[in-house]
Amino acid sequence: MSITPPLVAILLAGLTVLPLATAAQEPAAQAEATQVRLGTFDSRLVAIAYYRSARFGDFLAKVRAEHQRALAADDHENARRLEQEMVSRQRQIHRQSFSTEPIGEIVDMLEKQLPRIARNAKVDVIVSAGDLEYRHPEVQTIDLSLIMAEEFRPDAETRRVLRQMSMLKPVPLTELEQHED
Repeated sequence: MSITPPLVAILLAGLTVLPLATAAQEPAAQAEATQVRLGTFDSRLVAIAYYRSARFGDFLAKVRAEHQRALAADDHENARRLEQEMVSRQRQIHRQSFSTEPIGEIVDMLEKQLPRIARNAKVDVIVSAGDLEYRHPEVQTIDLSLIMAEEFRPDAETRRVLRQMSMLKPVPLTELEQHED
């Protein structure tokens, strides 16, 4: 069978139009198939997991040892500075554990783990639930609080506390500040 020039033209035109028609349908299909998945976390739970962790315990042990060395050396200025820092730290711990004080320094400790957490949870973004002002109804949210908290290797008691805290609303910062004075 010989192919005539008009038939070649029709076949070539068809080969050109078919991919274009298919390509025109792909963005619509991709848009339907693409759904943004947003990973959120309750900053209080991540903070509690960190503050009850061995990692934070090690930090406290170092500060206590430094304080003891300052007292032993009669370095009262340094000892007072450390005491004031720890009072300030305690205030921060309360605000982060019971309210909505940002936990950027704690999340920074998870910097290397966040891509793995996001990949395993199949989320596109991870953000503190307290910082989420609006999301489109079609954006799917996935709570990563306990997954992120696990990075600090919580014990059974800490896991129990985290489950209990997850059922409570954060205390407004203004209310918490009234109890600090």
